[in-house]
Amino acid sequence: MSTTKYKYLHTIHLVGNLISISPLSLGSGDSENSDRDILLDSEDKPFIPGTSLSGVVRHYISKNYPEYIHFFGRTNTDGRDEQSQISVSDCNLISEDHKIRVRDGIRLDSKTGLIADGAKFDYEVLEPGLKFLFQIELKFSQDEKEPSVKFIQILSDYLQSGRFALGSGSGNGLGRLKLDSTKVLISEMNSIESIWNRIHRTYDELNLDSQKIPSKTNEFTLELLANLEGSILIGDTDPEMISDKAHIRSGGKAILSGSSLKGVIRSRFEKILNTIGDRNSEAYKVIKYLSFGFTEESLKEDGQDAKEILSFIKKRNPRISSHALPNFRGKLQVEETIIKDPVDILQNRIRIDRFTGGTIESALFDSKPVFGRSDQCLQIKLSLDTTNFPEWKEAVGVLLLVLKDLWTGMLAIGGEKNIGRGRVLGKVARFEWFDGNQNLSVKIEGELESSLKIDSNENWKILESYVEQLNRTVGVKK
Repeated sequence: MSTTKYKYLHTIHLVGNLISISPLSLGSGDSENSDRDILLDSEDKPFIPGTSLSGVVRHYISKNYPEYIHFFGRTNTDGRDEQSQISVSDCNLISEDHKIRVRDGIRLDSKTGLIADGAKFDYEVLEPGLKFLFQIELKFSQDEKEPSVKFIQILSDYLQSGRFALGSGSGNGLGRLKLDSTKVLISEMNSIESIWNRIHRTYDELNLDSQKIPSKTNEFTLELLANLEGSILIGDTDPEMISDKAHIRSGGKAILSGSSLKGVIRSRFEKILNTIGDRNSEAYKVIKYLSFGFTEESLKEDGQDAKEILSFIKKRNPRISSHALPNFRGKLQVEETIIKDPVDILQNRIRIDRFTGGTIESALFDSKPVFGRSDQCLQIKLSLDTTNFPEWKEAVGVLLLVLKDLWTGMLAIGGEKNIGRGRVLGKVARFEWFDGNQNLSVKIEGELESSLKIDSNENWKILESYVEQLNRTVGVKK
């Protein structure tokens, strides 16, 4: 009798509650209420499929801790496949109530800056603050106890960090989850008593405080605190709205939506790159498409050869699956943030006949933007994954130029920009990144370039060098 089948006698469980800290979008494939409806169980309650959870966890481990990827299954030296040692359960909702809202989505034409034809859609999201039951089980052999405990510690730290996200729109700030009320339970089959405990599902609780492992984060992160100059209006879909258009809310609070923020950043990013760079160069294409990702349709619109883009990406990451392309998720992620202490004001507006100068009949409408009442009411947070991205410094160089436009009010966010909405004024910016073998950070404060306070001139010069490197790599047009 083969003992291979029975060698994983011991188990370790990571259990707790997954709490959604941003809206969650898990599509069911149905389109009854919107173009993309939320996934529901047999009782019409939302849940998180174990397959979705397992895929995100596996990706994180393969990228940052490949020494533990064998727990997800492997092929032995004799050519036989071995089953995964990890079981991920569906996360069922334990909150009593849940609220589903419908959001609008658009796709802008990068050439005109207007909404592309047929590119308006809507989708359902779950409001944040929901609690789901979470459980992962890892089976291990006697000689795998130490790496198994370390693996569970890595997962626990990652899931509790708040950086964990899944579902559609996770790159735009949706789907962020945080593990709470965490317990690690272990069962080792090494005695008659332990067998009896397994039968009765009695486990020993393991304290992981002494197992703390330094996290690996190959990211460039930026946090900007800014004042709102005037008002901002990001349109919301809500049947209970008393105005024709109101600012978007999540959990009853006015927010800076990730999709709107990322769309603005992408538009200005591409404009800057087009201005200074050679669109036919490999570096230009890599910086653009690795930063923001692409779909087969978007490549066709840009007139790009999908095979060429694929070859560029596989050159930088040979392990990437060809089946994942020609759709590719970008490395730039933004977060949805709450606008601090906003004021809602209902404003009536009219449409003017350009020929007569009079009011167009039946053209009275209103909107309900939000105004900033307190200092540093806006928070903008983004991160760039630098893994398998040799040109990440050049991409950061473009982001710094985008930041300058945001900081000085030259780049507006949201709708009704033509009447002055969406302008911000930067106050504080914090940067953190890993360059070579050291973690670097810098903080700047002030309103104008001449009055900026910088806490590390040395690190600030490193950031400035990335802009210079961008010009050298992409090539300034003559």
